[in-house]
Amino acid sequence: MRGDAFTILLIVMGIILGIVVYLVLFVPPQEVLKYFGGANNNQPVTFKISFMYFSSSSINAIIYNEGPGTINLNNMHVYAISSDGNQYNCNVISNGTVNPNSQVNIVINCNNENQIINNLLSNNGYYIFYFDYNNYEQNYNLTASAPSR
Repeated sequence: MRGDAFTILLIVMGIILGIVVYLVLFVPPQEVLKYFGGANNNQPVTFKISFMYFSSSSINAIIYNEGPGTINLNNMHVYAISSDGNQYNCNVISNGTVNPNSQVNIVINCNNENQIINNLLSNNGYYIFYFDYNNYEQNYNLTASAPSR
């Protein structure tokens, strides 16, 4: 009876040791910590808006993540203020993340977007877009002279 319990204990210890070796050799530490709740993904994030442009149907921005944290685009808040002081709430349409030291092109959807685009196309004023992620904010001044695509 004692031998059976000892054998089961050795098998269980061997399985645990095998899992630990696998995790150490093949899984990045941040993934292991995230799975076990030992780390939150609140690394500092710095980013810049490299470029913004508009067309007759959309407003786009290129965001460069300067790192070290990953940006979840679903949690980015965007709003715009026009040259006459009106504020527009916006959403990032693009899903996914922006990894450190990389950039992504996002589509921005604002309330009264047609009015914004028409004003820009007719060279009527400018808009300052504010991008906020984890209390880090960047802005970009979008004018009619910005190249449209």
